[in-house]
Amino acid sequence: QQPTVRGWEQLEGVEPLATPDDCLEAEAIAKADEQVVALLAERGFTDLALVACDPWSVHAAPQQLQGRRLLQLFMYGRSSPNDNAYAHPLDLVPLVDMHKKCVVHITKHSQAPQIPREDNNYHAELFPGPWRQDIKPLDVLQPQGPSFTVDGIAVTWQKWSFRVGFNYREGLVLHQLSYNDGGKQRPVLHRASLVEMAVPYGDPREPFTRKCAFDVGDYGLGCCANSLSLGCDCLGHIHYFDACMADSKGQPVQLCNAVCMHEEDVGLLWKHVEYRNGHSESRRSRRLVLSFISTVVNYEYAFYWYLYQDGTINFEIKLTGELSTNLLSEGEEHPTHGTLVGPGVNAQHHQHMFCARLDMAVDDAQGGKGLLVSEVRRAEAVHTGGACRRLVVAADQHEWVHVF
Repeated sequence: QQPTVRGWEQLEGVEPLATPDDCLEAEAIAKADEQVVALLAERGFTDLALVACDPWSVHAAPQQLQGRRLLQLFMYGRSSPNDNAYAHPLDLVPLVDMHKKCVVHITKHSQAPQIPREDNNYHAELFPGPWRQDIKPLDVLQPQGPSFTVDGIAVTWQKWSFRVGFNYREGLVLHQLSYNDGGKQRPVLHRASLVEMAVPYGDPREPFTRKCAFDVGDYGLGCCANSLSLGCDCLGHIHYFDACMADSKGQPVQLCNAVCMHEEDVGLLWKHVEYRNGHSESRRSRRLVLSFISTVVNYEYAFYWYLYQDGTINFEIKLTGELSTNLLSEGEEHPTHGTLVGPGVNAQHHQHMFCARLDMAVDDAQGGKGLLVSEVRRAEAVHTGGACRRLVVAADQHEWVHVF
């Protein structure tokens, strides 16, 4: 039986995230706008192929444009097709109405400014050098293969068991994480992921008062995820997980190598020397790494979940990529809310704030169902003798006690 749509409900006052298709379409709309084209020509850019438009969501639209599906485009120039555009920021910021498919507002300087022309490239074909010549190969070899086993999306490694998920919004999601403790499989986490992040910029001048991204909800970390490659993104004996998502038309899109899993040596786990006779024993520490990388316009966010042999779970986020640059504001000689990273190029002060969702389920076979802790004031561990520990969490409305 063919699937059918059984119901349709229009939700007022909300909009879906901006898909990669939306971002490319917004750039095309801006480049087709006659006023934008004329303003670019005034600034010395007549070849639109040498203009880059970074799409940003709009959370503080001008009063007359509130309630519309808008994307704002921070614009940059290039000196050649592979040139680093962030070295040549423009003053133009068009607002594009994605429903009406047109530019509805343009923020710009009162007069066409001087655009920074000095190149600053990382592209291998354009980087002036010199390259490092003193680093030798580092090979990670596992002749007997990795210590993990994979059955579809189910993984076991060093007493850990879990399932790997992936979606357009959060990217990598860990499900049903448990640990084998003396033959007993003990639940630890029902679900773990990054559910939102906020990146507010601190320049109080227009249009930067609306320069703030909620990268998970605005664009989707899964939608922006990279197809990872062996050698740089991942190193060692690798297992990849593919992901399947939908594009803006609802068609399936396969992303190969969306998630990388491998083992790493992480130094010394334990060591002791019997000083009386000199006998020494050591244990190396190893961890399992699950990672994915998302390119959200200018930044790359590399996300790493680490599982250790001692039962520790870590989550690390590495930021790389490019700074979102802009021209100095009119009247500025030195940035008051940023750092000068090149002649006339300002990198504004900003923050990255992350929110992880951890559905804890320690020793709860129902995945933590019914457990709630709110407005926690204090937590204290009370030893009750032997190996048993009693965790008491005091909250405003109730006290949750868990013995483990």
